[in-house]
Amino acid sequence: MKRRQFSMLVFAGMFVLSTVGSAMAQQKLAGIDVSHADVRSGPTVVGRPTSPLWGTVDQVLVTISAEQFVPADSSETWTYDPFNGNGRIRTGGGGFMWFDAAPDLPAGVQIMQIEMEGCDTSATAHISTYLFVTPSPSGGIALARLATSGADANVPGCDFFFVDTSADNIFVDRWNNRYTLRIEISGTDNTTSVRAVRVYYKLRVKPAPVTASFTDVPTSHPFFQYIEALKASGVTGGCVASPPQYCPNDPVTRGQMAVFLSRLVGLHFPF
Repeated sequence: MKRRQFSMLVFAGMFVLSTVGSAMAQQKLAGIDVSHADVRSGPTVVGRPTSPLWGTVDQVLVTISAEQFVPADSSETWTYDPFNGNGRIRTGGGGFMWFDAAPDLPAGVQIMQIEMEGCDTSATAHISTYLFVTPSPSGGIALARLATSGADANVPGCDFFFVDTSADNIFVDRWNNRYTLRIEISGTDNTTSVRAVRVYYKLRVKPAPVTASFTDVPTSHPFFQYIEALKASGVTGGCVASPPQYCPNDPVTRGQMAVFLSRLVGLHFPF
């Protein structure tokens, strides 16, 4: 029973992604020098992940609407038109063209892909989305990833623009890092606009400790990592207190399963 439940937490997916070259490495973004940041870009690839159906697909996503992004400079002007196929449209401002948002990502997940939904019908402007990872409480950008509509002459139209981060092994550590999404809109009319940014991620099982917590589940046990993850998260305390045992081969009663599931999903209502 436990194996069936927690196999869902180990994921493998296919992602078709795209990025196009950018001059980001040569500029300062709203006072943040990213000239030495780790920036990846590449050719455009058409396609996007399949929508999950009934929890059978391993990818999870969080969507940040363009209206949730705040301007990087007080002189920035914009309009927001989500009902006519546009979204965030930059209309002018100072020397900045960026809007920032903080994605609400669960701790421990692996960021697999960044997707920007927007339109670029300009021959001279473009739209881009950056993911910045910066150490807390202070420090420069440790990693940056880019999804963009590409070279100005491409005029790709309305589409989804991707950057694959699966090989970067970005595991969300909210204790030690900050994660920022930045949309760049270089045009100042409705030929360039951004509607939303999506972050695709995978849930991960906690890494196994060096020392076993239960005497009957040694580090060589095939389910050692998963049983240790249950204990560390408070889902189970085992079947015997002294010596601590888990009883991995015992059947699970409906009562025990009620405890497992309630603790797992946080079914606690204090009010």
